[in-house]
Amino acid sequence: MLSVIVHPSHTIEKSGTPPEGTRVITERKLKALKLAVRTYARALAQDDQYRLPASVDQQFRHHKLTAGSILSEFTRERPPGAQEAGMTASAISRPAVP
Repeated sequence: MLSVIVHPSHTIEKSGTPPEGTRVITERKLKALKLAVRTYARALAQDDQYRLPASVDQQFRHHKLTAGSILSEFTRERPPGAQEAGMTASAISRPAVP
């Protein structure tokens, strides 16, 4: 399972404990995602392109809104500064809940 959070900061606070592998949608990335969705919708609205599955697929790929590209394009990996802030990998991971 992958955790994704929307947060204005990409930096982990000392007391923060995001699960290992958490991805962050920062303000900048959120703006880019919103723009991609808007331009995707506008492109499909022209000449009823939304009725053509090939056009829908092509626009998804063009605007990087496919399942394979949305995470890499619009999120960031967990901040690299966790170790420098005195946090170990085990401190960043949450314990399993039964």
